[in-house]
Amino acid sequence: MCRMKGNNSMPLGTFTGRIVNQEGNGIEGAVVTLPNDRPHPPLAVAVSDSCGRFRMPVSRFEEVVIHRICHSLKIQAEGFSATYVDQRHLSLFEEATTDIGEIVMDLGRSYSGRVVQQDGKPIAGAIIAFNINRFQPGSTWIQISDEAEVLTDEYGRFKTTCLGGGIPWIGCHAKGFQYAYYSRSQFAKVALNGQLPDLILHPEFPIHGIVRNEAGEPLAGVTLSESNRESTTDQAGRFTLYGLGSHSRFQCQIVEADYASVNLLVEVVDGRLEILDLNEARHIEERTADHTLVPDLRRAAKRSMSQLEITLMREATIQGRVVDAETDQPVEFSRIVLCSFSRNDNGEVILNGCHASNANQIQPGLFSLTYSKPREYHLTVIADGYEEGEAYTPSVNTLLPADGIVVKLKRKGSVAIIPVMAKQTIEGTIQLGGEPTDAVRAAIWTKPRATDIVNANVIRGRTSIGDGFVWATQMVKQGKFVLEVSHPADHWYVLVETPERVVALDGPFAIGAGETKSIELRSRLSGSIRGDVLSYQSAIGEPLYVILFSDVGLQYETRIAVDGRFEFKNIFPGSYGLKVGADAIIDSEIPGHDEELSDEECWKWNQVPSDPWKRAIRVEVREGESLDVGLELFGKSDAHRASK
Repeated sequence: MCRMKGNNSMPLGTFTGRIVNQEGNGIEGAVVTLPNDRPHPPLAVAVSDSCGRFRMPVSRFEEVVIHRICHSLKIQAEGFSATYVDQRHLSLFEEATTDIGEIVMDLGRSYSGRVVQQDGKPIAGAIIAFNINRFQPGSTWIQISDEAEVLTDEYGRFKTTCLGGGIPWIGCHAKGFQYAYYSRSQFAKVALNGQLPDLILHPEFPIHGIVRNEAGEPLAGVTLSESNRESTTDQAGRFTLYGLGSHSRFQCQIVEADYASVNLLVEVVDGRLEILDLNEARHIEERTADHTLVPDLRRAAKRSMSQLEITLMREATIQGRVVDAETDQPVEFSRIVLCSFSRNDNGEVILNGCHASNANQIQPGLFSLTYSKPREYHLTVIADGYEEGEAYTPSVNTLLPADGIVVKLKRKGSVAIIPVMAKQTIEGTIQLGGEPTDAVRAAIWTKPRATDIVNANVIRGRTSIGDGFVWATQMVKQGKFVLEVSHPADHWYVLVETPERVVALDGPFAIGAGETKSIELRSRLSGSIRGDVLSYQSAIGEPLYVILFSDVGLQYETRIAVDGRFEFKNIFPGSYGLKVGADAIIDSEIPGHDEELSDEECWKWNQVPSDPWKRAIRVEVREGESLDVGLELFGKSDAHRASK
């Protein structure tokens, strides 16, 4: 009898699964976490029982239903390497259960080493921080495990806990020394015992600076971040960034309430600081028609300083009232969405760059929010019991306050004729055939955007097309659904899925302003792929996966078993690219994967489109059919055969 741990309440939906080791035995006490945006607590936490099973009820988070648009599930257990379930596999269904299946955890290995000064003298009490990461688009590192720390002993020695299933990161902080970390090439040379070479620390080169406002007055209490280090200004506005070297290159960022954010690229050259404002550099790229001129313009925009002198620019405010359209009484709103927009030749408004604003509700119905880029904006106001309302701000060329805006909201069910924001909708029916009908979800879906080679989409270390995006979602009732489309366009798809699989995906549909489009869908039988990795051996000593991606943004992955076999079930019919990958690698197609790119090199590669189909096997998944595939490691095709 398995002893279950956790909460059995009925929330919006529930995830279940089983945590096992490589032999398929359940792991008790594994902690399963569904993270939230910082600084909020996790959306849900569960602990596996004595058979490795877990049950995770998840409640609604604000107005967002978790449907392929949340964080990845994190799994950690003592004595095992942390692992995860990617967000593309996470969809909640109201009052229903989504079973994730078996999640395999690996033993991994611990790493040991020694921290010394340039003369070989050991450094005791140095902080060794470590975790496991995976590579994501835009040269971003996503942590698989929580960060942990140990201190070096009197001989400068340290030993980590189990790390594996991804790219390990081990860094060292020691007072008076430059921050240092082990490179990927050093990890690649480590023997099975995990013994790393000595980590040599050099004396630090502190970066001093001051933060002022537009009037030149020093600002106290401002936090500057650089990688995983922070510094806060004192009463004189001064700060020091420690742990940097005499030839450092780093990004310095400030996010301060009521001020425009700061994002600087800083290079230390011969004791001076070469500084590029990355926000300004982005605007240079947007304004320059001839992109061959951009590198020279970026170089010209750099400033040379002996210390970091930063001026924070106040953001301008947009203020106004939200009132009942019939009574003119204040209405307490729940959210204001801020969008930039453009107009087509017919004068129709095309919204873009939409995000939930930082609106402050000073008192019921009275709002104030900030903006940092001079332009005209569109506001969408949401309040319980009311239809959505809209307003436009004046067009400005400089940061100026926009006051006196009034948004009138029409009560739901009201017959009063009040101008409101035109809505676009797709209403439809789906013939489910033999599918279960109690847990079906429909969604507005768009294909992933094309990317450059630096920002290539990645699954398990290999380049792919990327995930499609869910814009709106609704449970299907009696085979019917109505989905709101955010703005007129010709690229909308409708996706329908159950907890087991995608059953329909159709489009693209063109939707005009205020248009309601009716569609009829039918569920399609899934296909499957099975096969083996020929001459299988994990040369990198890490778990390997077969990945599958499509032009419409559907992506799948499955772990390769120890005998080299793999299988995909419940694949939506269509054309796919297939590769072998692992979180412990970075596709060689991505430039700069071994060392950091310079600013000019990064811009150069930003102009080269990513080609995820390169070195991928193309396969066609047909309804109700199974495909057999033979692969060599990392995507070179040795055999490719199909059978019904």
